[in-house]
Amino acid sequence: MISIDPMNVSGVIETTQLASTMDPELAAEIGQTTAKQYRAGGVTALLGPQVDLAGPVQSRATGTYGEDPQLTRDITTAYVNAMQSTYSDGGEDEGWGSESVYCFTKHFAGAGATGNGADDHGYVGRYAVFEGDNFEAHLIAYLDGVFKLPGKTGSSGIMTEYAVNVDKNGNPWTEKEFAGAYNDYQYKLLEEYGYDNLKITDWGVFGDFGPTAYNTWACGSWGTEDMETAERIEYFFELGGNLLGGFGNQEDLAAGFKLLQEKVGEDKADEIISKAAGKYISLMMNLKMFENPYNDSAYADSIIASDSANEYGLSTQEKAVTMIKNDGVIKQGGNGKDKPTVYVPYVYNDGYSVSTFNGVSEGTGSWAPGVDTEVLGNYFNIVTDTLGDPTGPEDADGNKTHTKDDLTRAKAEDIKDCDYVLVGMTSPYTMCRNERFAGFWQQIDEKDLIPEDQDKWYPASIQYAPYTAENAAETSVEGWTLSDGSKENRSYKGNTSRIDPNYGHLEALEYANSIAGDIPVVVSMNLNRSMVWSEVEPLADAILVCPAKQLPESVANIMLGKVEPSGLLFIQQAASMEAAEKQLNDVPRDMECYVDADGNKYDFGFGMNWSGVIKDARTAKYADAAPLTKVSSFDYSSFEAANKKH
Repeated sequence: MISIDPMNVSGVIETTQLASTMDPELAAEIGQTTAKQYRAGGVTALLGPQVDLAGPVQSRATGTYGEDPQLTRDITTAYVNAMQSTYSDGGEDEGWGSESVYCFTKHFAGAGATGNGADDHGYVGRYAVFEGDNFEAHLIAYLDGVFKLPGKTGSSGIMTEYAVNVDKNGNPWTEKEFAGAYNDYQYKLLEEYGYDNLKITDWGVFGDFGPTAYNTWACGSWGTEDMETAERIEYFFELGGNLLGGFGNQEDLAAGFKLLQEKVGEDKADEIISKAAGKYISLMMNLKMFENPYNDSAYADSIIASDSANEYGLSTQEKAVTMIKNDGVIKQGGNGKDKPTVYVPYVYNDGYSVSTFNGVSEGTGSWAPGVDTEVLGNYFNIVTDTLGDPTGPEDADGNKTHTKDDLTRAKAEDIKDCDYVLVGMTSPYTMCRNERFAGFWQQIDEKDLIPEDQDKWYPASIQYAPYTAENAAETSVEGWTLSDGSKENRSYKGNTSRIDPNYGHLEALEYANSIAGDIPVVVSMNLNRSMVWSEVEPLADAILVCPAKQLPESVANIMLGKVEPSGLLFIQQAASMEAAEKQLNDVPRDMECYVDADGNKYDFGFGMNWSGVIKDARTAKYADAAPLTKVSSFDYSSFEAANKKH
């Protein structure tokens, strides 16, 4: 079985792009199309979709369906139902078949509430913090969604989360701080609900991680640091898990099974393993993998790489772009010219990055147009800046790198005949981290580590300029128990985030605005989560939001008045970093939103078309309704009262 994380095939929209359409019917159509493409290419299982409820500073927000429980439930249910079914030529749902893809919906449950939005792959994101007592809202997409599919395939598989869930007082769900793969509370919840399908762990939760959980790949092993790998395997199966994600060491598996036999007896151990194996083999039979284990490359090309597939992908992208500002610049029919002229400034990235996989990297600077000028050249005459030869330090391969001085900007006289200025930007984001932070592939000698009680934490930031967290809490809710028995304090109060690596994008906008004169300035923003718009909005006449990545073809068609924008914001946009700071990790749509010069609030579900602010059935159902907080199909409050150990 070949499994992959969610990905765009043939340009078909996914994750936040799909959420921005707020269209479950389109989600079903895309799910059916994507499944057919996956199977044509040999993929039989999706490690997704990711239904974590996004927060404004959440590192992994780009992989979600946004922040709203109802929208996430509806998009997820439609998408998974369509992915898992095979359809007749007439469109009839035939249930499991040769064009079905199995979905491991993730991350069960609550990974969207990670403390300070940190990535839960690593130590900085060890905790999901339910400050607002709102864990039940994070179950809705599962218990009221993918566990109750309307089609013929039944409930889907789930993947466990990495994080340790804690409440507003820092108490874990269980007596010990167990991550999702080892969280007996969440397995008990699945059991009492009656869920009896495949349960798989996320990757990397069984290995031998060494003595320090902050400098090696320790994701999802939390609570089991004192266990050997075989002991982790035994405990996982004992709890009710079925598949060990990304793990295949046969010696450890055999040792784990032997421990299981010793713990529960040979008969019970055989029953546990046989049940897991039976579920897995039945799944492969449902997908017709034994009847035909082969793929035809010519057929795959016809499904994945055909002109019609690419055209369909582009048509879905047009539905994802959200217009949030328009001072009469973008209108039906465009400006009357067949091929207007546009100035596209280069933007600078200083190369710095903070990555859960690679740690802190200074990197090297680079220049590139903010929007792909080769693509735009099909729609516009292009005027841009001039990039000279690199004059900076050599990189690892001995090649010179670019500095900020290597670019010559176009002058006002160079762009005087332009119809538009188009500034392509990427939303700012600096991940929360601590001073000892290192990625999976980096190792730190213990002698080089600063003492635990002197560790320094830096805030997440969604603005381009450095952010000083003056209004943060003095003491963090979450924290590890230190070697002396005290509790780690992850507070970053008074500390300052670094200037955003994409600060050069803001500088490009500032420069373009300064020379534009009467030429309208359009911003195309690659938006990955919330951001602080006060740095950008006053400098733009129109703003188009492209969730997850730039969509140059769609941006061009909207600017030319050929396609009317219809997307809606998948997440609230922060009035300020202080507003983002006040927002509770686990509570959606509880943030003060930015209000622009026209009085429009950049709230969840906001968007504009050529006529103005969009008000339709989608906004009535999702934006105008209060966020869901309760599961309708299960008495969670009674379960909680009976099962929480703390």
